[in-house]
Parts: sequence; C-alpha cells; structure tokens
Amino acid sequence: MNQILQDDAWRVLDQYGTGRIADPYDALDAHRIFAYELMLSELATLDECREVERALVAALNAATRKRAKQSINDTLPKEL
Repeated sequence: MNQILQDDAWRVLDQYGTGRIADPYDALDAHRIFAYELMLSELATLDECREVERALVAALNAATRKRAKQSINDTLPKEL
C-alpha cells in the first residue's frame, strides 16, 4: 500500500473524527483529490488509490456509525 496515500487517509479520517471535517463525503472528496494529484505525478497507481479509498470508506463508515451511536446515547433520558 502506498505510504503517502495511507498517511493522507489517516489525516482525513482524523479530521473527520475530530470534527474539523463535518461530512464524511467531504473527507472522502478531499482524499480523492489528493490521490488524483498523486496519480498525475506518477507517485501512485490507480490500484493503490482504489485500495486506500476502500479502506478509508470502511473507516469513515465505522466512524459515522460510532458518531451516530454517541448522538443517540446523548439524547436518551438518563433514567434508561
């Protein structure tokens, strides 16, 4: 796996996790733009970009589910 792509995916996931990027689609788009630039510079292949993107989508989905679960728990009455 391409280390540059992997590092960018972690950066984007961290930004989504901390709330600096509010929408998971915005996070994914930011990574896709960076990956495209790497492909144009011949620093990454299409297969590497796809591999990292799939992993990022899975991680963003997990983070979104966690965020939704926390939001539900925050709205439940404390007596439950």
